[in-house]
Amino acid sequence: MKLITVNNYEDFSTDFPVSQDILPPLTEKDFNLSGLDNKIKNRLFQLLISHKSAFARSMVELSAAATEHHRISLQHDYPIKCPIYKIPFNLRNEFRRQIADLEKAGIISKSNSQYNTPALFVKQKEKWRLVLDFRKLNEITLTQDFVIPTLDDILHEILGSNYFSALDMKSAFNQIPLHFADRHKTAFFTPDGDKYEFNRLCFGLKKSPKSFQSIAPEVLGYLLHNEALVYIDDIILFTKTIDEHFELLGKVFERFERIHLTFNPSKCQFLSKSCKFLGFVVTPEGILIDKDKSVSINEFPVPTDQKQIKSFLGGCNFYRRYIKKFAKRALPLTNLLRKDTPFEWTSETQEAFDDIKKAILNPPVLALPDQNAELQITTDASSRGIGAVLEQKYPKSEVKPLYFLMGVEGWCLQSTTEVT
Repeated sequence: MKLITVNNYEDFSTDFPVSQDILPPLTEKDFNLSGLDNKIKNRLFQLLISHKSAFARSMVELSAAATEHHRISLQHDYPIKCPIYKIPFNLRNEFRRQIADLEKAGIISKSNSQYNTPALFVKQKEKWRLVLDFRKLNEITLTQDFVIPTLDDILHEILGSNYFSALDMKSAFNQIPLHFADRHKTAFFTPDGDKYEFNRLCFGLKKSPKSFQSIAPEVLGYLLHNEALVYIDDIILFTKTIDEHFELLGKVFERFERIHLTFNPSKCQFLSKSCKFLGFVVTPEGILIDKDKSVSINEFPVPTDQKQIKSFLGGCNFYRRYIKKFAKRALPLTNLLRKDTPFEWTSETQEAFDDIKKAILNPPVLALPDQNAELQITTDASSRGIGAVLEQKYPKSEVKPLYFLMGVEGWCLQSTTEVT
């Protein structure tokens, strides 16, 4: 047990890792090993079980990581006291079950804090997720400058790789210990009148992503940017050969075991020729839209007001780099967002709506930037807008797109021109 003395508090909460001897042994069914041939699968499984403490199947198997404790620094010390949100009676048993699981795992404990943040349930697919509405606490939380890398910053480093693994952390934030002196600031009531506070980092706190992102250099060291990339709690590994990949996996597991950070075995993807990462599919040839993520766009109903148009275009905006002349194609929809324009759904807006859906469902492959390839940019301009495509030229006159750019006239030109 690690003893930390801070501000006259003795913090014994950095608990032991859960003993693997008292847990059911890991089996092939715990991992996603589909698509691998038997020889590779057997070799991989032996590697995985030799690093069994790098995996957690349930919340109870999580232990507090041996990392710097997360701090919640506030503008003042006056307790935040928010009204309690009502939990529907038909969900209260599920609420109690999740509270019991969190307490058993050591993630929360009973509290007598003067703070109170409302707890609520959020529907995620077929499940309900317990979350806290930390907006009031976040308003008075001091901000620290920290840069989260962009997708472009990350993915260009994968060029030349043939094998990929995507590692999914098990309840990532819940593995990072909260500083003992700050835990009372996360207190919340249950519908039964019990009060708890978090012992570990939790979803919704202002600096949670920054705290987790900052761990990456500490854990991965020289592997970061050479064979591994991290975006908050999403990790992708990449190598040219399969033997290099096995060696890399062993190094990464060993480093995460050392500080008691664990992965979700069923959600990790190993030794793949194509890998899902941050809503995209990474391949040796380039980057594709993950069709599983674009389903919601395809199923989006015909908008009936400006709010729904904004919602649709907001979802599409994430993938606009894949759509040639996106802003021009979306112009009939964006025109309806003007203040003095009445909402009128016409054949033109329906055509634009269907066209954008089709483009996202059938996107081109965007090449990864290659410093040795020749670049060319093709531009186009008219009275209604400007457009361009940045491409790479390869031997034998092969040309692949890198990015699409589009801006339209007037107010749209200022708000939608992109250089990606």
